[in-house]
Amino acid sequence: MPAAFPGDDLVGGFEGAFVENERVGTAENEVAIISGGSRGIGRDTATYLAWRGVEVIFAYRANQAEANSLIREFEAIGRKAAGFRLDSGDTRSCDGFIAEVLIFRYQS
Repeated sequence: MPAAFPGDDLVGGFEGAFVENERVGTAENEVAIISGGSRGIGRDTATYLAWRGVEVIFAYRANQAEANSLIREFEAIGRKAAGFRLDSGDTRSCDGFIAEVLIFRYQS
C-alpha cells in the first residue's frame, strides 16, 4: 500500500494504523514531547505523530527558523504545536523548557 501520510513508508507493518487506507486509532487529545524535534529523526517522528492527531511539543537547540517552519507545517494540518529552545546540558535551560511547555499546554 502506498504511503498515505508522511512516514508511513518508514513504518513497515505498523499494525492497526490503516485499514483500506482509512485512518483508525488516531491519537486525538494525546501530547508528545520530543527532544531534537526540528531536524532528522526527531522531525520525522514529530511529523509522523502530528499526522496521526497528536499535539506535538518539541525542543530545538539553535535553529529557530527551522522550528518555526515545522510549527507552521503542523498548524497547516490543524495540529497544535510548539517548539522551544533547549540545551539539554544546561540545568537552567531544562527548567526553562519545562516551564515553557507547561505554560503553552495549560494557558493556551
